Amino acid sequence: MRIQNVIGAAVGDLMGYVVFTSWRIEWKTLLISMVVVALVAGGGYVINDIRDVEIDKVNKPERPLPSGEVSLREAKAITLISFLGGASLSALLGPVPFTIALLTIFLLVSYALWLKKQGPVGNLVVALTTALSIFFGGISVSVNALSSITLMIPVVYSFLLTLGREVVKGVEDYNGDYAHGVKTLAIRLG
Repeated sequence: MRIQNVIGAAVGDLMGYVVFTSWRIEWKTLLISMVVVALVAGGGYVINDIRDVEIDKVNKPERPLPSGEVSLREAKAITLISFLGGASLSALLGPVPFTIALLTIFLLVSYALWLKKQGPVGNLVVALTTALSIFFGGISVSVNALSSITLMIPVVYSFLLTLGREVVKGVEDYNGDYAHGVKTLAIRLG
């Protein structure tokens, strides 16, 4: 699990919460929301690492799975516990946050299993799920977040920034991705 990215996702949730509530914090809701985002993001990173273990032996051999620090069985257990924990806790926040959590889990699993190798579509999914961490902070408070322009500004900004970062990462991971048939924008454009 890439803990710094999981913390970043939880901070994104905090930002969405604070932007939407104008610092009127209900601590229990905020804490549950941040834990949900951290668990779902963590599960997403681990399932992606499971699927990428061979690619990461080339691109990132120091990661826990390719280095042998974590077994495949342990990684699968972490993924399952993270996704189930995140989904279960999101239900405490209401039906809309629960639905958003399930949608995010579906997107993360789809990305790891199929969409990553599709290049630009995978990049869009990563950008969307990253932006959803901010959105989740607002939606955990009220369904009115769906129409909040104030909340949508950081959500859209996060989406665009992450999309750009994904393109750059495609260049950095060119060799391993090329060897394993991942059709990133960098590989498609040569």
